[in-house]
Amino acid sequence: MAPTPEAQLSLPLPAMVSIPRDEYLKLQEAAEKLAALEAGGVDNWEGYAEALRALYEDEGF
Repeated sequence: MAPTPEAQLSLPLPAMVSIPRDEYLKLQEAAEKLAALEAGGVDNWEGYAEALRALYEDEGF
């Protein structure tokens, strides 16, 4: 499996970060959507692993 984003950084990540409220709300919504998809079995769908592999390769992780 590809290394985590944190493993790719040369500096340690802080324990806490500040982001704009609208970005926080978008992240919350995305997390809720992912949780619902996973609960519905999306991780068992054809192409799921390939999509994640492509994501991590594109991002350089």
